[in-house]
Amino acid sequence: MGSEVVLVTGGQGFLGQHIIRLLQEDPKVSEIRVIDKKMFTNRIGFEEKKIIKSFVADISKPETMGNEIFDGVSCVIHTAAETGFSHFPSAKIMEEVNINGARHVIHKCITANVGCLIFTSTAHVVIPKKDPLFLATEHLAKAPPKDGFLFGHYGRTKYEAENLIREANGKRLADGSGNLATLCLRPTLLYGELDPYYVTHALKIAKDHGGCLYRIGWGGERIQVTYAGNAAWAHILAKDQLMKDPTIIGGEVIFITDDTVIQNAFEFLDPFLKARSMKASSFVYPATLAVIFVLFLHFVSRMLRPLVNLKNPFPHPSTLYFIVCFYCFNRLKATLRLGYKPIYSPEEAINNSLDYYKNVPLS
Repeated sequence: MGSEVVLVTGGQGFLGQHIIRLLQEDPKVSEIRVIDKKMFTNRIGFEEKKIIKSFVADISKPETMGNEIFDGVSCVIHTAAETGFSHFPSAKIMEEVNINGARHVIHKCITANVGCLIFTSTAHVVIPKKDPLFLATEHLAKAPPKDGFLFGHYGRTKYEAENLIREANGKRLADGSGNLATLCLRPTLLYGELDPYYVTHALKIAKDHGGCLYRIGWGGERIQVTYAGNAAWAHILAKDQLMKDPTIIGGEVIFITDDTVIQNAFEFLDPFLKARSMKASSFVYPATLAVIFVLFLHFVSRMLRPLVNLKNPFPHPSTLYFIVCFYCFNRLKATLRLGYKPIYSPEEAINNSLDYYKNVPLS
C-alpha cells in the first residue's frame, strides 16, 4: 500500500464522489480525507478499501477548517464550488465559495506544508455569451471580459479562482521544505451518476411538460460533454504528474474531454429520455424565437420574484443558448502532459449513467 494522503474538498458532491471512487483503486493512496458541508456518505456505491476521514467544514469560512484536516496531506484536490446554473444564482455566495474559498484552501496548503494542489475549474471560464468555440486550446481560448461570460458570475468567479490557484504555484511552504505546485483542470459539462444539473434538469423539464422535451435549434448546434468518471480519472493523473515533477505542468490549465460523441444536445439526451418513457419533440422550434421567449419569461420571473415565487418551467437563457450554439475543446495538452486517455468508453459511460437517470427523483 502507498503512503499518499489525499484531501478532496467537495467530496460529497457529483464529481467528488467519482474522484474518491478512483482514489480507492489507487495503489499509491493510503488515506482519503473529505471536506464538505455535509458528512461524507458513499453515494455512488464503490467498494471502500481505504480509510476515508470526513470533516464537516465550509471552505468559505476558514475557521471551520481545523489544522488536523490538512496536517500530513500529500495532495489536495479542490472540487468544492458554488455553481450558477439556477435561474437566480447568488453572485455573493459564488464569490465567497469560489474565490475566497480558493484563497483559504491555498493558505491552508501553505501553512500545513501541502505541496500539491489540483483545482477543478471548468471550460465555462472561456465560454463567451455569443461566439462559438471550435477545438479551443488552452493557449488560444481566452476568458471573455468580466461581464461577457455565458454563465455570468459562475464563469467569472471560477476564472478568478483559477488565477489565484495559478499565482500560488511556486509559493514557498511554511516550513521551507519546498514549494506549492498547483494545476487547474477545465472539464467540459459533465454527466453521469449523481449529476444534479444537465441531464437531470432536462428530465425535469420534460416531466413538467407532459413527458416531452421541446427540441430547439437551427441545424448546426453541437455540444461536447464529458463523463464524470473520465473527468475524475484526469484528476488522478494530474495528482500523479504534479507530485512526480511539478516543473512540467505546475501553474498550467488543461481542458478535459472524453470520447462522448460531439452531437446535438437532444440526440445526446434521447436515451435518457427514453429510459423515463419520455421523448424530445419531433418538431424543432427555431432557436432565435426560443431564446427570445425564454428571455421574456426570465425577465417576468425576475420582476415578480419579490412578490411571488414563480416556478419557471423552462431553462435559464444561458443554458438554452449553450445548447443551441457550438462549443468544443482540444484535449491534446491533457494527452501530452498528463498521459490522459479516457478509461470509460462512450458506451460504458452511457450505460453507467442510464441506471442513475432511470431512478433519479424529478420532483
